[in-house]
Amino acid sequence: HIFARPSQVQQEVVSLLEKSCDSAPHPVTFSIQREAEEVMVAGDPDQLKQVLWNLGLNAIQAMPTGGRLTLAIRRHVFKHGLEWAAIELTDTGRGIPAKEAEQIFDPFYTTKPGGTGLGLTIVQKIIDHLGGRIEVSSGAGGGSTFRVLLKQASDEKGTG
Repeated sequence: HIFARPSQVQQEVVSLLEKSCDSAPHPVTFSIQREAEEVMVAGDPDQLKQVLWNLGLNAIQAMPTGGRLTLAIRRHVFKHGLEWAAIELTDTGRGIPAKEAEQIFDPFYTTKPGGTGLGLTIVQKIIDHLGGRIEVSSGAGGGSTFRVLLKQASDEKGTG
């Protein structure tokens, strides 16, 4: 089994995203939030990094006049008591209109000039492979939150 420490991946991705924004005409600020207790998830750290990178780039592109991108890691407890890790990316961008939100994970769907429409499709496939799920909450003009939910690794497995 391979395990990822989301907080470490989160820090690496934020550093990469900050570098990618160095020459941007409008500043994007980054905020990292974590619950006190470290969580471990089952899955490849490089795949998790790809997910957060793709989501982070999309968030930055959704804020053409600058803004704030917050990456938060929390525990998510489902109604039946199962504990998962939630990694949330929240931007202050233009938001996603409801009619677009239904299509954003479809292959080749894009609203960006020169976009391939594959970034979120890849994100969805990686999360499916990791046994997780992704949720989106957004509205036109109000920013967006992408929540990646992954199974927590048990403590005895997560240390090796």
